[in-house]
Amino acid sequence: MSSKQMFYFAQADVQFNTLRSVGPGDADVNTQSGRDTTVRIRTHTPAPIKGGTSIQVTLEATIEEGRKDNTRLNEKRVVTIQLPPGSRFNSFGTGFLDARYEEVFRGKIHHWLNLTDRPNISGTVLDSCEIKIDGKGDDDRGNAALRAQLMVPLVVDIEEEQPSVPGKTNGSTTLLEPKIYAFGLPASSKSAQLLKQKARGRGWYMYSVR
Repeated sequence: MSSKQMFYFAQADVQFNTLRSVGPGDADVNTQSGRDTTVRIRTHTPAPIKGGTSIQVTLEATIEEGRKDNTRLNEKRVVTIQLPPGSRFNSFGTGFLDARYEEVFRGKIHHWLNLTDRPNISGTVLDSCEIKIDGKGDDDRGNAALRAQLMVPLVVDIEEEQPSVPGKTNGSTTLLEPKIYAFGLPASSKSAQLLKQKARGRGWYMYSVR
């Protein structure tokens, strides 16, 4: 069977319910007026696995307290996203960019921070990202948390026209029912962003690139 190439957004929801204390201080970030707290979010370039039928994406979050005991919380998660049946990873698609976010926050912060539109988050493989950095008591017990959505633009080789079953991923990650659309649009950055908007939350969503 001959193959064709399609543009595809590999999507996954990711949630860190806790971030681990990794020292050197205690587990209490303790944001207060006049104090700084540094937040770092990283994605590490995805890697194809299982003969290119899945990809693995590593997402990492770090919170560092800017006072002398330097509390540091960190969590790193490897998320596996299965590609549609009959498809294999070929290359990264137009607009692929890893997240490389770092920002210093000042003052008491016990609420969720929406980082989605921040530089080095917006336009990357993180379609959305929110983080909570502090609360009452030790923060490695659920005060510190993260929720995000990955959307990784790929070019995949398609062997089958109609996938039959939805894919599955690990942890709290879920792909929705498969849908394929052929638009015949060029794989330009503008086209890719338009399709990203259409694809968001709809699972398998593809268009021809050749």
